[in-house]
Amino acid sequence: MGLYFRNTNAASPVVRHKSTKGVQPLIDAGATISYITTGGEIEFFVFTKGDAKGIISQYQNFVGKPSLPPFWALGWHATTTANETSTLADVQSMVASYKSNSIPLEGVWLDVPYMDNYKSFTVDSTRFAGLSGFATDLKAANQKLVLIVGPGLQSSDNENAYYTKALHKNALIKSTINT
Repeated sequence: MGLYFRNTNAASPVVRHKSTKGVQPLIDAGATISYITTGGEIEFFVFTKGDAKGIISQYQNFVGKPSLPPFWALGWHATTTANETSTLADVQSMVASYKSNSIPLEGVWLDVPYMDNYKSFTVDSTRFAGLSGFATDLKAANQKLVLIVGPGLQSSDNENAYYTKALHKNALIKSTINT
């Protein structure tokens, strides 16, 4: 028999086996299951068909079978650092270095400095001009380009506008530790 407990709150299942004193070794003396929880909605499922393999199969069909990541995600990846001065030429040089040294490379990750002034979903057209063509070249070489997105708030009138508003509305966590 297989049991599956699901609860959104903290929980602790406790299994107690009954004493087997005086019972033949191959006979099951029984067990008690307690389920301690802090609240929430308890869902309790019992799988009973067949042997252990059949019960595990029922469980897997119920919760879903795991999926493998794409094959390219299991390979070697390189990334740029969050260096303000990095350019597309630096990234192309890094990829060329992997190729010239016969090191396999599945993917290239670009950190947020590729963005235009750190605005989400933009590309710095000066330092990363030709990024689309580079992505096409990587694809032709069976490599992937992954852009890291670091969403943030942009304010053109005052760099600290959001901080100032949050400070005035008392929306920030403040330390009470005296130093």
